[in-house]
Amino acid sequence: MHDDIQFQHIPLPRYAIRFGPAVIRDSIPDEIGGVYVLTVGPHPIYVGRSDQQLRRRLLTHGFRHIATHFAWRLTQSNVQAYHLECAWYHAIEHFPYVRNIAHPSKPAGSAFECPVCKVTDIIALRYAVGDETFMTSTDSCPRTRCAREFLTTVSAE
Repeated sequence: MHDDIQFQHIPLPRYAIRFGPAVIRDSIPDEIGGVYVLTVGPHPIYVGRSDQQLRRRLLTHGFRHIATHFAWRLTQSNVQAYHLECAWYHAIEHFPYVRNIAHPSKPAGSAFECPVCKVTDIIALRYAVGDETFMTSTDSCPRTRCAREFLTTVSAE
């Protein structure tokens, strides 16, 4: 590990670490998929995923010169990655600095639906977010509010 790793609290119950090539190489295994959030200080700016190459995706990301910190979660399947990316996307979509311009895309060749857009898909949402959720947006979007209320219930169990 590198001595220059610095933790930055983001307004979610999770921590992000300094965004840089050496930290990414030391922190994330090669050849595995996952979901990530990029931040500028405490402000989330982008949520994304890589179904198979999370390390490579972060090392070549278009916002690598803008982001100061990142958080990630490794996933075991492209379905899990998609569902978690959707949950994280909806958690921050109304924050002022977010640069995602479109809803997360489905995995290639799949017919899966966003578990937050389709809030009734509780089993998929529970599987995707597990115990580590961060639905903290205070906006008035009914979809986000409903997902946040559900995730608060799941976290309390």
